Amino acid sequence: MLYLQDVRSGVVSLVKASPAKYELVSEFNVPSGGQGPYWAHPVVCDKRLFVRHWDKVFVYDVGL
Repeated sequence: MLYLQDVRSGVVSLVKASPAKYELVSEFNVPSGGQGPYWAHPVVCDKRLFVRHWDKVFVYDVGL
């Protein structure tokens, strides 16, 4: 599984990793933390997804 983030809208998508096709599992909108693109890469650590936009960091529980 891969987490992908659109740099313009901030939408984060969870996608099954497969060379055969792009299979979207789920997606959600990240709140705006400022103006401009979402340049920072999403990071997963200890079952948490960290997403930064400008000076705001958003944390999501992605553990099962």
